[in-house]
Amino acid sequence: MSVLTIKAFKSEGPYYHDTRSTVEADSLSSLIATVRGFMEDGYELISAWQEDENPRCIGLWEDDSEPEPDGEGSWYWPKAIYRLRRPGGRRAAEFLRLAECCKGKE
Repeated sequence: MSVLTIKAFKSEGPYYHDTRSTVEADSLSSLIATVRGFMEDGYELISAWQEDENPRCIGLWEDDSEPEPDGEGSWYWPKAIYRLRRPGGRRAAEFLRLAECCKGKE
C-alpha cells in the first residue's frame, strides 16, 4: 500500500474556527485506526488522498446524521452515521465539493 494522506474536517459552529487535521497512513491498519479515530472524535468529513504527481481524493466518509426533534421544542444530534463516497458516478460534482472542503487551503 502506498502512503495515503488522511484529511478531516469538523465545523465548530458560528463562533469558532473550523478544525482540520491531516495524518499520513502507510498501512491498512494505520488507515483504519486513523479513520476510526476521526469518526470517534466527531469529524464531519474524512477523506483519503493519494499524494503522487497528481494528488487526488480516492474516497471520503461523510457524517450523514441529521438533527431530530426531541418532542419538547428542542433538537438533538443522534449518533454519527458515516457514508462512504467514491469519485465518479452520478454525484461527481458533490464529491469534488466535499473533497475540496475537507482539503482546505494549502
